[in-house]
Amino acid sequence: MLLCALMISVTAAFAQVKVTGVVTDAADDAPIPFASVVIKGSSTGTAADADGKYSISVPSAKSVLVFSSIGYVTQEAEVAGRSVINVMLATDASALDEVMVVAYGTATKASFTGSAGKVDGDKIELVPATNPLNTLNGSTPGIRLTSALGQPGADATITVRGVGSINGNTSPLIVLDGMVYNGVLSSIPTGDIESITILKDAASTALYGARAANGVIMITTRQGKGDKPVISVKVSHGFVTREQKDYPRMNVAQYMESTWRQLYNDNKIAGGDSDADAALKASKVVVDQHNYSDAYNPWTGVNSVYDVVSNEGKYNPNAKLKWEDDIAWEPSVEQVGQVQDYSLSVSGRNKFTTYFGSIGYVNQEGYMIGSGFERFSARANISSQKDWLKVGVNLGMNLDKRQQNGNWGDSENMSNSTRGGLSFLLLPLY
Repeated sequence: MLLCALMISVTAAFAQVKVTGVVTDAADDAPIPFASVVIKGSSTGTAADADGKYSISVPSAKSVLVFSSIGYVTQEAEVAGRSVINVMLATDASALDEVMVVAYGTATKASFTGSAGKVDGDKIELVPATNPLNTLNGSTPGIRLTSALGQPGADATITVRGVGSINGNTSPLIVLDGMVYNGVLSSIPTGDIESITILKDAASTALYGARAANGVIMITTRQGKGDKPVISVKVSHGFVTREQKDYPRMNVAQYMESTWRQLYNDNKIAGGDSDADAALKASKVVVDQHNYSDAYNPWTGVNSVYDVVSNEGKYNPNAKLKWEDDIAWEPSVEQVGQVQDYSLSVSGRNKFTTYFGSIGYVNQEGYMIGSGFERFSARANISSQKDWLKVGVNLGMNLDKRQQNGNWGDSENMSNSTRGGLSFLLLPLY
């Protein structure tokens, strides 16, 4: 039995096969230095040299080699009688540290010592918003976005770490793919964005000097990834409603009685009138200050407009407005708006070139009737590198149309007019 075992061992030794090859990066075909090559199911292995070349002896032609390296996906290859096995390892995105774009290039999140926040494009694309920066509100510490009008497609007011000036400009510097951007942010489709980085401290914004005093927002658009072309189609449909109900307001009786009380106090305290005189004047002025008269009486159930509020400041229960439905305007100007977002993109890369292209269409209705935003967009991001020469093009085009309500005062905000109070709504109608 001992002799038989010895013969088998000798036979196995003579059956060994020598395998050589090169381990390279699947993205750019560059050699991966010191990659690990191990025979599967054993502790026998070797390491590639600085040029990615390796040489190993396997016990049989059916052996399986395991190739691995930090930052790459482990790959197995069966020898199957081959003497040369060249392997291309793909990058393992999950094993790499998160990379953020900073003013002077890129840095890993672990090595970056400044104050910054980053939002990936995959998260940005999930939020149905025409302005990509609206996705930062509540997701990134230290940044606040406010919109006074709520107009679809309108840019929000952005502050990073609070207001830095009372009278000066408080808006951060926007940088798109390394260039200062002064355009409308709603012209950048969310699906075209790879990441948004917010730089908050002096160290990370030093490259831009005083222009970065209010912070810097770095927007990076997508580029091609993967060895094979990837086609993506996005179809999104949502609804827009008012986030919060309006604050409670006075009805007609409460408004008239409160106005009467204010006038009474002015007459009695500031004017020094007696109680009877202050009450009499208040009952008259509460009507006169709105130019109400018996000829243009907006109430029914009273003989005169001066009977609406008594000398005791009480609203006459018999007084009924002729245009009661004209007080609440919200149902006439508000709606449930719809948001439609469609896009088609293609991306990929080969040995020398990366490419990303997209076309998109967005149509958003505001919750105020007559407001909306429509956009057609297209983008081409192509770069090619051969040795030391690198050329490329990053082109974005868009055509947008905006609908907004007419001029409703200096704020151009229709919702202000619907909540202006009964002092506005009860003006006489001619």
